[in-house]
Amino acid sequence: MKILSWNCRGLAQPGAVRAFKALLFDSSPDLLFLCELKTAETTVIRSCLNSARLSHHFFVPPVGLAGGLCLAWKHHIDLEILTHDNCLIHAVLTSDSNLSPWLFTGIHCSSITTQKTRACFDVFFKNLFKTDFVDHLYPFPEDLDSLFPSVISNSENEKICSIPTPSDIKKVMFSMASNKSPGPDGFPPCFFKSFWHITGTSVIQAVQAFFKNKLFPHALNHTLITLIPKIQKACRVEHFRPISLCNVVYKIISKIIALRLKAHLDKFIAPNQMAFLKGRSIQDNTIISHEIMHYLHKKKGKKYLMAIKVDLAKAFDRVEWPLLIRILKCFGFCDTFTDWIFRCISSSSFSLLINGHSFGHFTPSRGIRQGDPLSPYLFIVYAELLSRILLRAERNDLLKGIKISRTSPPISHLFYADDLIVFCRATIDDANAFSDCIDLFSNWSSELINKDKTVVHFSSNTPNSLKNQILFHLGFKECNHKEKHLGLPFCKPRSRTQAFSNLIEKLSLKLSGWKSKCLSQAGRTVLIKSVAQSLPIYHMNSFLIPKTICYKLDSLMLRFWWGKNSNHNILALKKWDTLCTPKSAGGLGFRKTEDFNSALVSKLSWHLANNSNFFWVSLLQSKYLHNKNFFDIEQAKPYDSWLWKDIVLANCLIDISQFNLVKSLMVHNSNNWNLDVLHCIFDLDTVHEILKTPIDAENETTKLLWTPSKSGVFLTKSAYLSIIKPRLLAPNFDPLWKKNWKAKIHDRHKIFLWKLANDSFPTKSRLAKNFPIEDTSCCFCFNEAETIEHLFFNCPFAEKNFFCSKWKFNCSHFSHLNFTDLLSLLLDYRNLIFQSMEVRAEFIIFCLVAWDAIWRQRNNFLHGKKASSFEYLLRWIHSTTADHLFAQSDKSICAKSGVLCSSWQKPKLGYFKFNSDSSFKDGSAFGAFVMRDSNGSLIHAFTSHCHCLNVEAAEARALLDSVRFANTHNVENAFFESDNLNIIQMLLWPNLAIDWASKPLVDEIRKFWHKWPTWRFKMIQRNTNQPAHNLASWAASCSIFGPLDLRLLPLCIFCDGGYPFINPCFA
Repeated sequence: MKILSWNCRGLAQPGAVRAFKALLFDSSPDLLFLCELKTAETTVIRSCLNSARLSHHFFVPPVGLAGGLCLAWKHHIDLEILTHDNCLIHAVLTSDSNLSPWLFTGIHCSSITTQKTRACFDVFFKNLFKTDFVDHLYPFPEDLDSLFPSVISNSENEKICSIPTPSDIKKVMFSMASNKSPGPDGFPPCFFKSFWHITGTSVIQAVQAFFKNKLFPHALNHTLITLIPKIQKACRVEHFRPISLCNVVYKIISKIIALRLKAHLDKFIAPNQMAFLKGRSIQDNTIISHEIMHYLHKKKGKKYLMAIKVDLAKAFDRVEWPLLIRILKCFGFCDTFTDWIFRCISSSSFSLLINGHSFGHFTPSRGIRQGDPLSPYLFIVYAELLSRILLRAERNDLLKGIKISRTSPPISHLFYADDLIVFCRATIDDANAFSDCIDLFSNWSSELINKDKTVVHFSSNTPNSLKNQILFHLGFKECNHKEKHLGLPFCKPRSRTQAFSNLIEKLSLKLSGWKSKCLSQAGRTVLIKSVAQSLPIYHMNSFLIPKTICYKLDSLMLRFWWGKNSNHNILALKKWDTLCTPKSAGGLGFRKTEDFNSALVSKLSWHLANNSNFFWVSLLQSKYLHNKNFFDIEQAKPYDSWLWKDIVLANCLIDISQFNLVKSLMVHNSNNWNLDVLHCIFDLDTVHEILKTPIDAENETTKLLWTPSKSGVFLTKSAYLSIIKPRLLAPNFDPLWKKNWKAKIHDRHKIFLWKLANDSFPTKSRLAKNFPIEDTSCCFCFNEAETIEHLFFNCPFAEKNFFCSKWKFNCSHFSHLNFTDLLSLLLDYRNLIFQSMEVRAEFIIFCLVAWDAIWRQRNNFLHGKKASSFEYLLRWIHSTTADHLFAQSDKSICAKSGVLCSSWQKPKLGYFKFNSDSSFKDGSAFGAFVMRDSNGSLIHAFTSHCHCLNVEAAEARALLDSVRFANTHNVENAFFESDNLNIIQMLLWPNLAIDWASKPLVDEIRKFWHKWPTWRFKMIQRNTNQPAHNLASWAASCSIFGPLDLRLLPLCIFCDGGYPFINPCFA
């Protein structure tokens, strides 16, 4: 007798019902006990139980929203209910196969295990957050101040201690992720954003009150601790990471302080710390550590080296507050700022959150919270103490760092937050010095080393006797080839395949947990793009993954997308290469793992070629490129590191070994192209393209530009497209694809259309191409072969569905077209088949819903399931179409509500306004600007013609014309308006990546702006920039360029609310 018990916790969702049915089908229980049911679900459960032949049921209704029990059994079981209540069912039963009676008790209630678990976590965290120093009397070290010189000036202190303005508070509030987990008050950031007009004033007052009085309500800083398992099958308290859930208002306060602290960290945090600072990243740490570990692996001679991977146990939770504040003061932060920080970390209180229920309440006396925006920056300040102690030992020659080449600097340690690696000589003296440094740090800070996780790796030439002595002295274990550092191999593994095989396990585990049967292919598409393909990116950023691993990952995603049957077989009617084609070329936009891996690693090659200001770049240059050019390296040497071999392989994507400088094509000491040289080297079309490129007037130093991206900055996306571009066929770029993906229909229907256009439906005719199928006739009419065209359009069953619609659509009129042509006709908004766009949109949805219904009906017929009647099917099609239309109308109302109409505004008295625009076609730009005064009267108009590479460059050229005119005529008070957002953003934010074709023009505009600081630039809507737009179009049609006679301009140009009165004072 098979018994199944399940805490279903409600069966309200269709996915849960399907999972329940699958569970019953796989297990086929004789007796089933369910708990935590809802009253409204009884009908659904009865239906599921009957389908599983559990014909006898006994229900105990829930009390309110809690409880609810069900006991179900098959007909061959004789069962009698003895007693029951809202927590248990007590019964005696006898089976036909075994006449001996059995006593059955089904119980649903909280067990003593839960109480023990809560008590265990409660005691552990209370002890963890309790300071080691009695009565909080912290013994400050005498030589602490000598380690931390003051670097923060009085003026900087005044700035960081200013009271935040309402705009500062609002900016911080709206920079938070909307759906972050809420704190104890239950309100996530999206609540405050949505109702800022109501809550804004109170929030601003609460935040400013803290910065003025250093006080806030105690409940505001109460925190829930949620436990995240670090490993699979976590069974000890140490296996969980405590993440703090803070209230949003407290997070605003914390983030304001964090931003002010972060702005000064690079002044005193050692370059060995790679975390949380601008210009430093986890990749710096992994690259440098990999190169040093490779150096140890290849080390020969009599100098022995070692690397110690240190694990600090619960590092964030052991931070002693008085020492942290003292370190901040040593760096020069004033009392006001340190008091704010101390108030934030010391006024907190905790409750534990386990299985959705909070319990306990305690106040910590040390530790900083993971989840508090301020904590990461406070910790790297705290960890700087250990970094300074190690650097002092290195200066005193007690520890000696490792140099991987003659010209590279010695590296004694690397930090990434609390992950530490120490590099030194493999000697007893260096081991003693390391132990002294760690002991000193532990005595001062209460931090402890986890000796179970701390390992030592020795250079390959170190004798075993010396290894054993050092390991015994330190009390650590020796590193094995499976050891990881920051998720990547620490020691050099035996093979690459072995090193990265865990990626396959992770992806398999992730995909198996998603239950592809419960997801549509549109849902699977989203999960693959957002999660599955993101899983290996961290590893692929630094190394080329073996092809076997890449193929296996692609295979897993392919099987997940197509779905598998009970025998784990799949029917993939399109290859993975087709699915990985861009959407515009007929694919789904997935990424091939191998190609994307190459694009990611090529970014490292780009940084080396461009001499980027990263520590790892200088380190690799000192080791591999001493007095060499990166592009002269054709092949890595056999004994080079994995990383360097991968970078050299990826160099082929950006190989410019046969290049010349652009200045060789220019007239000497001039900003003009040398036409004679251009015509000697290039063909006529290429010369025309070069002439469109503006020359930088500032003659900046030589630099590389990544031409596949507009900004000239290397982008992984453009690198990936460059890799796959040779494999794309021009005929694939059919307008149909763009129409499909831009259509206002459900994503599931977009996938449906894609499969139709790609002949990817498993119709009988399609399957006959791959399998020996004798009968390919349609299951509805049995007259013709079951093709896509016949099944969805020409079959009498399909024709009947369309003719019974309100359009009375006759499919026979289009029977001469194939299905691809039909889809193009359907999605093309320019055709005149429909009366209006609304009718066309409704008919498209109707077709998709009808085809979906036909396909479901066909499957029911084919697999022997009960098919719906035609009348029911027609009603379902019309009701579902109405649902889709209603959802679309709701979205369109929301979109229209945000549209604002505006008109051109006159400048204030004493100011002039310049409006510029450009007409661009086939590389020719026709620019124009108009100048008007505070009365709206037309002062001046100008048109020009030039060659440009793109629209942005054309718009920038037109704006530059107006700026040059204003500079020539000394117009001090001027407003410049353009309807091109990109150009205005380039001007207003100098650090923004600029379109490389527009950069010389934008830089020249900035130069004039620096000369006239009262000028203002603004982006406006197209409808308020009509005069400039119309003038540019008119100039293009008439070929009239230069200053214009205002009296000859057509009045129709001015239609934006300005006044066409002429005042030609600059004529």
